[in-house]
Amino acid sequence: MPVLDGIQATRSLTDEHPEVAIVVLTTYADDTSVLAALRAGARSYLTKDADRADIARTLHSAARGLSVMDPAVQATLLAAAGPAAQHLGTRHATCPTASPAARPRSSR
Repeated sequence: MPVLDGIQATRSLTDEHPEVAIVVLTTYADDTSVLAALRAGARSYLTKDADRADIARTLHSAARGLSVMDPAVQATLLAAAGPAAQHLGTRHATCPTASPAARPRSSR
């Protein structure tokens, strides 16, 4: 992007319009890039491997206030969080694209 990078644009948009749901679509899936986008205010994060259906579901979910993480991104974040968080990625299987934060919690 010529003037701002994606992180700066996300931060600027969420500062000026906190009601806007930012969905990042990028080639980067490393924990540094993901965390920078989330800290800047992104609600969801997909890699460019996402297909049209995943992108559409993510946009609709973000508009409803849910966070969606690409499965590769979710795995990267869980690995960065350490062994105690590893079980979180396998708890629910409702939607292949949705992160645990976007899925309903069981009553167990």
